[in-house]
Amino acid sequence: MKDAAAVTHAYQRDPLDEVLDQIAEMEIALATMKARLKLAKEQGQTVTNTPLRDVAWAAEVLSETESGVYYLVKRSGLPHVRLSEQKIRFVEADVWAWVRGGGVHADKKGRQS
Repeated sequence: MKDAAAVTHAYQRDPLDEVLDQIAEMEIALATMKARLKLAKEQGQTVTNTPLRDVAWAAEVLSETESGVYYLVKRSGLPHVRLSEQKIRFVEADVWAWVRGGGVHADKKGRQS
């Protein structure tokens, strides 16, 4: 019969294997980003390294609630970048241009005012 220490040691993972797994995941992410950039370029889209701002940032600078920001995106053309079905971000210059162009705000219940 094996003692508990021998059994535990047999199931421990080599730290090098964990690092190699992390590198493999990063390589997959990098390949995905490269493919998306290539597709954007082929479609004539401009790709920049402009930092993207989150919904909390947009709510703060627009004096809105986060719900109000989502409403403005949906109904008032607030420019945004959709990263996934559930995640959007904002380019700061685009938001300020929208405001200067007379962007519409939402009331406390998320309706246009």
